[in-house]
Amino acid sequence: MATWIFQDIERLTDQESLKASLIAHRLVDAGAVVHNHPAYCLDRYGLQRALFTEGINSFETYRADECRTPNAWPVFVRTAGDHWPHNGQLI
Repeated sequence: MATWIFQDIERLTDQESLKASLIAHRLVDAGAVVHNHPAYCLDRYGLQRALFTEGINSFETYRADECRTPNAWPVFVRTAGDHWPHNGQLI
């Protein structure tokens, strides 16, 4: 049986997320390995926060509505749905 990895989970609507979870459940029930089950995995922000907390990432991730002050500069700003690599230009 195959191994499955779902991509761009944070881009899914609630209805699409539910469908992806149902598909993942069916895959697991059929004996497949699902590494990031949509019903249980962290979104991009949650994963980046967890990696920083565990000391794996050296950079922090913030949401604009958290009102926290970054502890390092420069700060790179992007929207939650932006998946393109940072181009190095400072704003």
